[in-house]
Amino acid sequence: MKIRLNSIYRGFLLLASVWLLHACIPHDSLKLVHEPQISTIDTLTFYNNYKAKQIRPYDNLYIKIFSADERSQMVFSEGYSSVGNVDPRLISYAVNDSGYLNFPFIGQIYVNELTLLEAQEKIEQQLNRYLKNVSVSVRFVGNSITVLGEVNRPGEYIFYDDKISCFQAIGLAGGVADYGNLTNVKVLREIDNNLTFYEMDLTKKGVVEATTYYLLPSDVIMIEPIKAKYSRLRSYNNLSIVLSALTTIALLVTAFNLIPTNN
Repeated sequence: MKIRLNSIYRGFLLLASVWLLHACIPHDSLKLVHEPQISTIDTLTFYNNYKAKQIRPYDNLYIKIFSADERSQMVFSEGYSSVGNVDPRLISYAVNDSGYLNFPFIGQIYVNELTLLEAQEKIEQQLNRYLKNVSVSVRFVGNSITVLGEVNRPGEYIFYDDKISCFQAIGLAGGVADYGNLTNVKVLREIDNNLTFYEMDLTKKGVVEATTYYLLPSDVIMIEPIKAKYSRLRSYNNLSIVLSALTTIALLVTAFNLIPTNN
């Protein structure tokens, strides 16, 4: 049987070309937000009926007191100015299982199901019984979300505001990886011991109105891979097998001098 080495090389180049074309990813699949194909884009307004997170038992709150009386402020803010790299939870106030936090000189304050603003106003009212011109800043401590899947730095991330958008969360995780599927992003949310899965299409501008556009503490956001990733992996494996076979044949042809010569 006569084997032509040139035919083997041509077959190798053809298979490589087909694989490269098959492995290409459509540009639209990588866009965060798709824009309409028109010359002039009108300004669109969207509304999100986001409800501020309410304080729950076992939450940790960072409470900062501001007062015109420096001595009074030092009493309530003792230790805050020298915390350095100390875990913020060590200088926060924990809400107990009944919804109360224990505040110095005031005692227990019921904050269950209050927003940060409502808790701030309530603490100010209590403090104004003893001090004048007092203002309070209240922040959550130890809130975290988890970003998994096709992002550059998957993991758990802490934030200190009462909310964080899905785009901000992905940004904390280093952005979407090359094979991230933005059309079917999943969010796992636990409320009152009930787990619920939500789906979002981050390529649609209207996503800002979605229930899960703003993430809650302990939410898990998952970026799944696009189909091209699996197709490319399969193509790569198949191509590796074919290339190995062609290489073996080429070596045999060369070793045994199977290339025909012109007489």
